[in-house]
Formats: sequence, C-alpha cells, structure tokens
Amino acid sequence: MAEKYSVEGYWDCHYCGSKGIRGRHRSCPNCGKPRGEEVQFYLKEYGEEYAVEETPDKPDWLCEYCSSYNPDTADTCLSCGAAREAKTYADFRETKAELIHDADGNMVDDGGQLSDDERERLNLQQEMEERRQREQANNERLGFASQTPPPPPEKKSGSPLRFIIPVVLVLLALFYFFSPKSVDLEVKGLSWQRSVAVQTSEMVQESDWKQPIGSQLMNTKREIHHYDRVLDHYETVYDTVTERVIDHYDTVRRKVDKGNGYFDVVTEKVPVYKNVQKRVQRREPVYKNVPVYASKYYYLVERWKDTRTVDTAGNDKNPYFGKVELKSGTGANKVGAEREGARTEKYYLTAVVDGKEKKLQVDKAFWEKTNVGDKLKGKISGETFLPEGK
Repeated sequence: MAEKYSVEGYWDCHYCGSKGIRGRHRSCPNCGKPRGEEVQFYLKEYGEEYAVEETPDKPDWLCEYCSSYNPDTADTCLSCGAAREAKTYADFRETKAELIHDADGNMVDDGGQLSDDERERLNLQQEMEERRQREQANNERLGFASQTPPPPPEKKSGSPLRFIIPVVLVLLALFYFFSPKSVDLEVKGLSWQRSVAVQTSEMVQESDWKQPIGSQLMNTKREIHHYDRVLDHYETVYDTVTERVIDHYDTVRRKVDKGNGYFDVVTEKVPVYKNVQKRVQRREPVYKNVPVYASKYYYLVERWKDTRTVDTAGNDKNPYFGKVELKSGTGANKVGAEREGARTEKYYLTAVVDGKEKKLQVDKAFWEKTNVGDKLKGKISGETFLPEGK
C-alpha cells in the first residue's frame, strides 16, 4: 500500500544566482526578485522528518504583468495587484511523478545536487523505466506474458550486390538468347509434312472399384479401399511451461512537484517478478488407421491405342494426306481392328540465316501465300519464323 506525505522543495534565483532557496519564498531573500517563469523546483531532503503538516494542493499562478508567482488562493497579484490570469506553474513545467535518487541513503535527493546535464540524463532514464513498468503492468492486467524484444539481425559480411549482379547477368543472357530475333530473309525453298495416326483395338486387363459398361468381368476381390483414422487411446504427456511469478517487492519513492514550492513524496512497494519453469500434465489422443474394405473388379475391356502412322512429305506446294488402309478385327470383339486417329500437318520454309541455311516452321495460311524468292521481314523464335505484323 502506498504512503504519501509532503515536503518543502527548493528553487534557484536566476537573477543573482542564489541556490537552494526554500519553496515557501516567492521572492529571492538575497536580491528580492520574484520567482519568474524560469523557476523550477527541485528536492533535496525528502525524509519524513522533513514532512510539512499542511501544504497547498494547487500550483501557483504567474502574473503576466510582473512575472511573479502567487498562491492559488490569491485572486490578484500580491506583488502588483493585477487580476489573476489562467497560466500556472504547471503550464510551464511538467509535474509528473519522478523517482527519488538517494545513492548514499542519507535522505537527501541526489537530483538536487547534480548538474543540469546529469539531471536530464537521469530524468530520461527514469521515463524509460516508468514506461517499461507501465507496459509490464498493463500486460499483467491483460494476462499477457512479458515479451523480450528480438535481437537485431546479424549483419552479413559483404555487399548483397556481389550475389545479385551475377544472377542478373545470367538472366539477361538467357533473355537475349531465347528472345525472338529480327531478320530479313529470302525464301529458298518450301516443304510440308503430314501424318495420319492409326489406332488398333486391343483387349486389356484392368481393375477398378467399379466395372465399366461393355467390359468382361474376370473376378472380384475384397481389398483395402482406404484407411479411416480413429481414436485408439489417450496418453499422458508432460509439457514444460514458463510462468511469471512474484519474487519479492522493492520499495520505491517517487516525488510529485505540486507547483507551489512543495512536493508530495509517495512510498510504495513495487513487485519484482521472475520466471519459473514447471511441468504441466495433459492427455493426448493417439489414433490408429483402420482399413476399410470394398469389392475390386478385375475385367477385360477394349482400348484403342496409337500403333502406327501414315506419313507424307514434299518440297512443293501440293500437300496431301496418305491413303490409309485399315485392317479388320477378328473374333467377337474384333480384336486387332484399326481406325483413323488424329491428323497432323506442318509447313516449313527454307532460308539463309546468319550465313547458314535453316528450315523454319510457319503456319499454314502464311505458307500457302508464300513463294520461293519472296523476301520476308520478321522474327525467329527457336525453330519458328514469325512474319512481321504477327
């Protein structure tokens, strides 16, 4: 449980340089100048023996005419009599809680005897610690475990460009090699190829979980169709988990600048946590594969297979398909009977490319309107000629 009491603070006169002036004084006892806008209170003695019975709770307000601070109870400036304005000490200075630093344990706040740079460093350190503790408290309230930020990634030696550049060069070379190349050529010859596939009827043995229509059943067997995964039993397993528990409590003192020459000193117990490991028991299901049987059919069925081709070719412009003579089958299922399958045709032109004669494939429509001696513009992609405009 937190305990709170108030103590008197100090301030420094920026006019004559007097140090350690008691917070009760609104004017410098040395030069008589009032506390101005630049004043900032600090704390030295903070022990209970320095506690003050009654202190004002609200910050002083600053007179905009003479720059004197006045108590919150005053409606007019005690120095010049001007009407009260809205600005207070809290408008110029933050009055949040700050940790009390007492390295030697003499009930004297070390912050009141430090340089401005050192005091600023300690305040920044304190802000970071308070932010961490607030995040930690919020995580605990929400039930989240504290997370340690991941370490920064290791820097790999060497520039990544030394790996990227060779890959880029290889890709460019491949692109240049396989990309279509623009050419001007003269047709030296025309040719064609045609083919008719011939299919033969065969009876083949197959098996499946269903018998196709028109097949001849040979036999059936009960065989494993698939496996079902079913629960067999439970096993007891143990997991090692990390749990965050309170280890002990630290006593922390904080000071709150009230903005009127006094500070509230709050003493509280702050929990310090540690991570402990423990084993947790749980039951884990164990499954087994159970075979599921079904009837499998073994049968003979007629299938058509490509067995030969009837090919024709020529170096003229009179392409034709060869005559196909088909065999008749034998037996009830006409085994060995033949039928025509797919027909294919290819068309070529011959030209000199890079000093070498090359045979290039073209589409039928272009081939039909091309003649020997024609001069063509286009691109070559692999073994294919792409006329300009396509």
